[in-house]
Amino acid sequence: MLIAESQPARTFYIAKNLVFVGRSEDNDLVIKSQNVLNRHARIERVGGRYKLQDLSTGGNTYVNGRRVEQRYLREGDEIAFDAHRFKFSFVTRPVRDRPQAPEPVLEDLAAEPEESTAQDEAAAFAPDLDAERPDAPPRASD
Repeated sequence: MLIAESQPARTFYIAKNLVFVGRSEDNDLVIKSQNVLNRHARIERVGGRYKLQDLSTGGNTYVNGRRVEQRYLREGDEIAFDAHRFKFSFVTRPVRDRPQAPEPVLEDLAAEPEESTAQDEAAAFAPDLDAERPDAPPRASD
């Protein structure tokens, strides 16, 4: 994740294996600045690490105050594209709070049961002896 050091602070979560940074709206992280190129840099996940690569010809991509062409990022690194500064962190995006399942409506659970007799209940659980089973031998006719 990249945390902008400007006010108001913005957080950009690196959710893909390859992220592009630049002035163009085609980029994943858009920085509106005349000194940032349309496709200025890329951040690529390589295994469990992140590699920053400067794609600009002017070389105004910095990590911890030093100009870089490419570099593996470490926790807490300060990345600058022109004057726009970000703090790099391995913190993953928090899972959004899932909506809670609705509580069962007690009125539905406590609805008046249909009236039934003991005979109806017994019939519901007793096998139907008159029904033919597919594996039963044929009955003799009466």
